[in-house]
Amino acid sequence: MTNLGLNLAGRGKTPFGRVALTFLAGFLGCGSNVDEFPFPDAGPQPDAPPLVEGGVDAEDPEEPDAPPSACPVVSPIRLTTALGDSSQPAILWNGAQYVVVWADGRAGVGMGDIYGAILSAEGAVVAPERVLVDTPNLATSPEIAIQPAPLQGYALVYEDCMGSTELGCTQGAVGSVNLGPDLTPTGAPQMLTGPAPVQRRPYLAAGHGNVYVTYRDQIPAAVGSPAKTVARLAPLAPTGALLNEGVLIDQASDGHYPHVAVGPTQVALAYQRNKPTPEIVLALFDPMLTLLKELPVRTGLPQEATNPVVQWNTSRWVLAWEDERDGLAVIYASVAAADGSSADPPQKAYPENGNWPAIASGGKNTSLIGFYGFPGERVFLARMQENGQLKPGQVVIGVGKFPSVAYNPAADEYGVAYQDDKEDEIMFARFKCAD
Repeated sequence: MTNLGLNLAGRGKTPFGRVALTFLAGFLGCGSNVDEFPFPDAGPQPDAPPLVEGGVDAEDPEEPDAPPSACPVVSPIRLTTALGDSSQPAILWNGAQYVVVWADGRAGVGMGDIYGAILSAEGAVVAPERVLVDTPNLATSPEIAIQPAPLQGYALVYEDCMGSTELGCTQGAVGSVNLGPDLTPTGAPQMLTGPAPVQRRPYLAAGHGNVYVTYRDQIPAAVGSPAKTVARLAPLAPTGALLNEGVLIDQASDGHYPHVAVGPTQVALAYQRNKPTPEIVLALFDPMLTLLKELPVRTGLPQEATNPVVQWNTSRWVLAWEDERDGLAVIYASVAAADGSSADPPQKAYPENGNWPAIASGGKNTSLIGFYGFPGERVFLARMQENGQLKPGQVVIGVGKFPSVAYNPAADEYGVAYQDDKEDEIMFARFKCAD
């Protein structure tokens, strides 16, 4: 659910300082949390200090104590060391290795591109970091998926922001590029949309012989009708361009924050709509994107709810989102039947303020991740049992935000990529639970 990487990319580009970038970070979802760490670039730093069991920072007395971790965490590994901010990573497991992509500001203050690297199951870098997208604009929000056979490699999508203020992107578009197995770009980037004054937030899911992309689109204003923000879902062509225009979701009530996943026979979209109060909705499609079912999983409340994510977990759909029903943004989760006929009552994944959920499914449980968890602005993971009930206690990773998680079935463990919020560098950690 990535998902804003905060850099202004390019050579000879309009400068865009870190003060403005921090406003962008807080403007993305519920809670409007603004980065309170110092603005100047940290630059290359020594390796991160070792973590005690559970991922608690053992060498920073200024950090408040973290709650006990439900499972031990292998000490995080720092993936980036270059000058400039690195932010908003996305991670996937390709069957043998982890692939991590992120927005990167090493080109200089106010500049940035999309970078990526391939890691072993233990987190060692096996394909060094390399630039994947070099754009004259602000490249951010990268997401990656494995290309279906007979193609080899990956599909990557990202935001291409052409104009920004301290409140966010004022003119943006969605771009895509195909990557080889070693992350080498195999063609020129494709622009999937024209520019529009909305945050685009693209996501990908691969399955049924396709790669599906979703993002926030805009219907232009017409006589008697203002412009509307809508959720679009479409397949990608082998070239990386849109195969067709796909579908627009619930145009009558606006669609925001779409996220896509695939199951054995269906494609799922989670999104927020206002009808008239904020709802979190699960929409199910067949592989040709014919709508089969829409199921509201959060409805009837006046408080805001944003940033939903969805994933298939063995026999049902798992959803998580930011929910302000308790005042502050809190991560809530629910499970829905495979056919979308029903959903369980939402559960709190973490009782305190939390943002930016992400889900990885596999093995005995599903991990839900929220960032901006307190105390100490740490990355937390809530574990889910096969019956859809959340387990007590959270896995505590470390100080950071923008987490992304992937499941490694060979080792029955999870890999987590996140942004260290003190040094603005990308970190990788992994954990497994005996239960």
